[in-house]
Amino acid sequence: MKTKTTKIRLKNLLSLMLVVHLAFISFFTSLAQWQATSCPYSGSMNTLAAFGSKVFAGNGGGVYLSSNDGNSWTNLNAGMTTPYVYAFASDGTNLYSGTAGGGVYISTNNGNSWTAVNNGLTDLGVSSLVINGTNVYVGTSGGVYLSNNNGSSWTSVSTGLTNTDISCLLVKGTKIFAGTLGGGVFVSNNNGNSWTAVNSGLTAPQSNIFALASNGTHIFAATFGGVYVSNNEGTGWSAMNAGLGNLNIYSFAINGSNIYAGSGGGVFHSTNNGTNWTAINTGLANLSILCMTVNGTYLFAGTNTAGVWKRSLSEITGIDNITEDNSISIYPNPITSTSVLRINKRYKNIEVSISNILGNELNKQILSENTMTFEKESFAKGIYFVRITADGQQFTKKIIIQ
Repeated sequence: MKTKTTKIRLKNLLSLMLVVHLAFISFFTSLAQWQATSCPYSGSMNTLAAFGSKVFAGNGGGVYLSSNDGNSWTNLNAGMTTPYVYAFASDGTNLYSGTAGGGVYISTNNGNSWTAVNNGLTDLGVSSLVINGTNVYVGTSGGVYLSNNNGSSWTSVSTGLTNTDISCLLVKGTKIFAGTLGGGVFVSNNNGNSWTAVNSGLTAPQSNIFALASNGTHIFAATFGGVYVSNNEGTGWSAMNAGLGNLNIYSFAINGSNIYAGSGGGVFHSTNNGTNWTAINTGLANLSILCMTVNGTYLFAGTNTAGVWKRSLSEITGIDNITEDNSISIYPNPITSTSVLRINKRYKNIEVSISNILGNELNKQILSENTMTFEKESFAKGIYFVRITADGQQFTKKIIIQ
């Protein structure tokens, strides 16, 4: 059976396309990867958080603030006697920081000065902070504490916690989830007054929970056995590790349908709630990712020994995860006049989309045939990515128009 050729003509889109000349290919290469920020403390980063246009980093050097996407940072430790920072939280007016040994500090001026607020907090080793309405929760090595008066006083709320070594906290609706080191995950339905273990599917070493995150109905747990996901409020957990090159997971960041997992082997990206993961590590000087956050157009990652790095969100999808497959071919490439995309396997459903290097989608269509023609006259010179989705599989090819 002969195959027909479907021709794409994008002349009507040229006015909307960003012209990328070959002279900028080297510039693109430098941007399509992680970049070191100028964070003055280049060692281990304990926590990252984004509030508005500001990014806060915390570590053994205290608090660092950047208001310009990491291009410059300011050290903000005024009032801190123990500036070893592990957690941040904000209610829009007050900024809270949790420290190792110094308890909780509050700032009412975006971190320019800090005041200790530890009345009733008997364990000053704070690992996590979350806010739910007017309630502020801190996780410590001695359980969970609650304040409903901006930290002026704290009350222990640890009833039911068979393991009180709290590593992370998560607010999801009216529920509070606590991750522990060795005891798995606990949930409270009553503002922390009582806790219940929700560990079905979690066994050692998965009972060591380093981070919790949620996206819709899904809850993600970071363990030394990979990523575990629950879609029933923690009642049951399942490993979601396909594509993970390292199962020591330390952190998460979520941006829409994009899930990022920080591990001992770099950053991994999933667009299907952890069903599949792809490494996005090009340019990273250190692959031990302890914390992450999303702010504006960047994903920020805090490393174990190399400070804070950032990567543009617009170019993550499709840059590192180019899948080469003999069943998909584009020839000739670079394209000097006309080139043909040929799919050598039979698929029932084939979708093809074309994007420029900034991630802007220029064209998408469903193919009824297994070949397609690209004509040079339909494109400006530059680099493009052709993404083919066929029967649940996804392939990405880079094309160059000369």
